[in-house]
Amino acid sequence: MLRDSIYPKTKQDLIKTLHHQRILQIEVMEPYEPIKDQDLNKLAKTMFNRPGDVTIIMLRTQ
Repeated sequence: MLRDSIYPKTKQDLIKTLHHQRILQIEVMEPYEPIKDQDLNKLAKTMFNRPGDVTIIMLRTQ
């Protein structure tokens, strides 16, 4: 989980913050489309069934 005192404002800040985390698995769904809702749910359930915490980060970019 990201530390509460860190609020990444840029993509680079987010990457730096994630580098300090112990990440066992990372998945990227890009671009997200509401039609792919079932894919997102399936992926989240698969990751949830493994040991450790699951954190989902959703970004809106321009």
